[in-house]
Amino acid sequence: MNTESIINKVKEIASDVTITSAIKAEYLANDTFEKDKINVTTKNGKVKLTGTLPSEKVITSAISIAKKIDGVKEVISNLKVDAKWKITKKHSKSPHNCNNSLKIKEIMRW
Repeated sequence: MNTESIINKVKEIASDVTITSAIKAEYLANDTFEKDKINVTTKNGKVKLTGTLPSEKVITSAISIAKKIDGVKEVISNLKVDAKWKITKKHSKSPHNCNNSLKIKEIMRW
């Protein structure tokens, strides 16, 4: 490997580190994201996002933020919605309801 190739490789790596750092800084500045739930890696300007988030809306936002960073050529998302974050409905018979209709309780699983 000649000196010019080494210099270009170092510039490429430095650029990838800069991109990753910029994306992580944006996530840290945004209260929407759990800081430890998104892993960001960059190689040759291609950003890969992995982790679990509470909703598709938050995933879309994370991807959008990454795409806006200078130097990003592509964003590959392996982000998933974590089931423990989903709001679910639990049906139960209410002893306080004289007609025994189902009472819907909203519960948040953490």
